[in-house]
Amino acid sequence: MTHTGMGSKLVVAAQVRAGEVLLNGNVAGPGSLVEAGDDVSIRAYPYKIVPVEGRSRLTIIAVDAVPERRIAGQTRIHAGYHKCLTIYFRRVMDGTVKSRLSGDFSFRHFFHRLDEFYRHSDRYTISSINGHAIDLDRFEDVRVTRFVRDPRDMVVSSYFNHARGAEPWCHYVDPAQEEWAIVDGELPRDLLPGYSLTEYLNKVSVEEGLNAEIDICRRHLESVLEWPDDDPRIKVFRYEDIVGKEVETFRRVFNFHQFPFMTRRVGMYHAGKARASKRGRRGAHIRNGGTGEWRKFFTPELTKRFNVEFGSMLEKLGYPEG
Repeated sequence: MTHTGMGSKLVVAAQVRAGEVLLNGNVAGPGSLVEAGDDVSIRAYPYKIVPVEGRSRLTIIAVDAVPERRIAGQTRIHAGYHKCLTIYFRRVMDGTVKSRLSGDFSFRHFFHRLDEFYRHSDRYTISSINGHAIDLDRFEDVRVTRFVRDPRDMVVSSYFNHARGAEPWCHYVDPAQEEWAIVDGELPRDLLPGYSLTEYLNKVSVEEGLNAEIDICRRHLESVLEWPDDDPRIKVFRYEDIVGKEVETFRRVFNFHQFPFMTRRVGMYHAGKARASKRGRRGAHIRNGGTGEWRKFFTPELTKRFNVEFGSMLEKLGYPEG
């Protein structure tokens, strides 16, 4: 099925197999075909198949906004950013879920879908979301862990990730804004017509590519300023303090979330087993685990632009301007 912003293809495929996706009122199957105007329901929430303006493609959009509601009970959340150990965090949580010693521990990653997050996050022991500040006042009892990183290093890491075409949306030729909803990304102002993002990044200079990445990451970067300071419901961990100290970090994460003793022990085991600081192993997801890498690639002009547009964010996170 065509999808944008619904999560990974694996998530959508699992929802189809579970019978949670309806197409025009009927249960959708793996081979279901969609057309513009079709109605789609995913876990009872409505979406619409629409054509992408000026393109010969279809995409899927939410029909209605998520009504604000008071979310009762205990809710535990992890909030991260792209290229800030999100895959590693998911590996640790997934390993903890699969262990019989963890009991009914459950986890779901909502990618960048804030609407789905507010609808379903209270169904899980812990859930995670990327690139958004959470409205804490919606929750009756909430605790949030956050992983943060020097945003300039995030931009550089994203640049190399997108240049090698690591994600499907990077290959959309002449992408439309709605097609990047899955990552809450902004279209770069200088993206060339007739190119996908990956093709564009491999055509232009590194400086031009990094300028494009700053455009793409704008919403994520701006969300940093929306988080409150010194809120006891939030515990922040810095990237450079995590890598190499993963087991201790997850001990603190699980303690803060007040998980049972055995769940904490299982989580720490998986934090060590899949630790982010392992270098050179097959399938490693960190291209460069160091900090300050941005200094190798940011020109004086790029540095000036970043300081002007995001200097307050650097100050908030405690990273000095270059």
